[in-house]
Amino acid sequence: AGIGYGGSCLPKDTNGLLWIAREAGYDFKIVKSVIKVNERQYKIVIEKLQKYLGKLKGKTIGVLGLAFKENTDDIRESVSIKIIGELLNEGVELKAHDPKAINNAMKVFGNVAYFEDPYKMVKDADAIVVATEWPEYKELDWRRVKDLMKGTLMIDGRNLLDSEEMKKYGFTYEGIGRRK
Repeated sequence: AGIGYGGSCLPKDTNGLLWIAREAGYDFKIVKSVIKVNERQYKIVIEKLQKYLGKLKGKTIGVLGLAFKENTDDIRESVSIKIIGELLNEGVELKAHDPKAINNAMKVFGNVAYFEDPYKMVKDADAIVVATEWPEYKELDWRRVKDLMKGTLMIDGRNLLDSEEMKKYGFTYEGIGRRK
C-alpha cells in the first residue's frame, strides 16, 4: 500500500538483484514484479486526482513532502518528485512543503511554489497530496488545513493519517491501497 519506494539505495539494490539473477540464469519474477508495481504506484495519485477533479489543468495542488522518506533532505528517486513532474505536465499550479528538502527540490523544479509553513502551502488548494510520512504532518491542525483549502480532496499517498478522522474534518479522503 502507498505510492511506492524511492531513495538512492532500494531502487538500485532491486535492480542489482535482478542483474545478479540474470547473470546466474535465474528469472527472479518476484523482484521483477516488485519493480514493475513500484514504477506504476505513484500514478495512482494522478488517477485519483483526475477522478475527483476532472481535468487538472489550472487546479492548485499542494504536495506535503518532497524527500523520499522522512528525516532527510534527500530527493533522489523520490516518489514526490515523480508526482510533481506528472502534475506539472498536466498544467497544475503546484505548491509544496517539506521540513528539510525544499532547497534540493528547487534545483529540480523552479516552477513550483515552495513554502516553509504548511498552512500557507495549503491555502486555496483544490487538493493536497501527502507524499512523505513526516511525523509533523500527523500533528497538523487538520481542521485548520481544511478551512484554508479551496477544495476538500486529500490523497494520502503514505496512509499516514486516520481516514475516519479526516472525513470527520470534511475531507474527501483517499489513501492508496487501503479500504478506508
